[in-house]
Amino acid sequence: PVAMRGSTQAHYVEVTKRFGFLEAYGRYERFQYRDEINQSTSYLKNSPLAGIRGYHPKVIWYVEGEYDQFSPASQGQGFDGPFLKIGGSYTVSPSLFLYGEATYRPHSSRYGGQLGLSWQLPRRFSLQVFARGETGRTGVGDFVNNYSTNTIMVRLTKALSWGKKTEVSGLKPGQEWLGTGSIEGWVFNDANLNGNLDAGEQGVAGIKVSLEDGSAVTTDKNGHYLFPAVGAGKHIVALDARRIPAIYTFLGSETVSVQVQRRGKSRVDFPFVRGASLQGRVLSDPKGTGKAAPDAQGVADVLVILKPGDLNTYTDSEGNFSFEGVIPKKYEISLDPETMPKYSRLTSPPNLQADLSAGGKVKGLQFLVNVGERKIIFQ
Repeated sequence: PVAMRGSTQAHYVEVTKRFGFLEAYGRYERFQYRDEINQSTSYLKNSPLAGIRGYHPKVIWYVEGEYDQFSPASQGQGFDGPFLKIGGSYTVSPSLFLYGEATYRPHSSRYGGQLGLSWQLPRRFSLQVFARGETGRTGVGDFVNNYSTNTIMVRLTKALSWGKKTEVSGLKPGQEWLGTGSIEGWVFNDANLNGNLDAGEQGVAGIKVSLEDGSAVTTDKNGHYLFPAVGAGKHIVALDARRIPAIYTFLGSETVSVQVQRRGKSRVDFPFVRGASLQGRVLSDPKGTGKAAPDAQGVADVLVILKPGDLNTYTDSEGNFSFEGVIPKKYEISLDPETMPKYSRLTSPPNLQADLSAGGKVKGLQFLVNVGERKIIFQ
């Protein structure tokens, strides 16, 4: 049999917890190398780490403490022991980005740091400058005791591309970069009122849909819109409904909050339907017969309530009331007793029912109110 040269095993675990603008995190890495021919070169590395990171509009900073432990230490290449890091980045402008880090290993008195910048120049040029330095003494297992190293790198690049570039939508200045997903949906006439786009239901073309950062697209001939690249996180999708006729009403809201996952697809539809209406009167029933007389007078300023929902309206000077453009469904209509005349009572049913269809109208609803005279008590 032929002996294998070696084998490796690697394990990595990370946990994070956000506290407002701070994020605490812990990480553990375990790496094992087994040399089947020369056992003396086998080693095991354990590296637990704890850190905290802060997020601000233009600044991101972090502090980390790590402990590198090698067994045997002679294979550690001078890295055995604690390892401290502090660093961060600063967004000077949308085109200029600075970052830096300082490191220290107490076990071997090694300290160093790095600085860099990334600058997007005109005509799609970009400049990158990077400098790094470290000094100290190496640990067990190396043949050089003291050392110092410095590195400087300058890179100027020019980006060339073909076709139309996909811009990232919904990414606010200073927002943490978490990748992108997409948002799509339809603006359509929901004829069967089920909230879903079904076969035969017509979409509306040319309707503007926007995000909270001002990014906007318009619906195609089928009423479909798409934001292909949206920064991961929470977004507000808003519909400009000015091109949809006033006779239609939305089944939901014209502004919707949605969560976008990295590499995920989120869907926000805007279903609407032709609104319905109902009309009626609140009339005086002076004799309390429960029947409206031909010349019955209207009762003004009575609050009429439409349920379910929170729609309500007051009667006019002739006792008329109406609800326009409401979502088609079954409703219950009632009066607010606090707004009825003093010493009055209803002589009609207190609650009326109306089953509204899309574009339908219900007329002739009546509430009858008997206004009694105030009793005079003689003593």
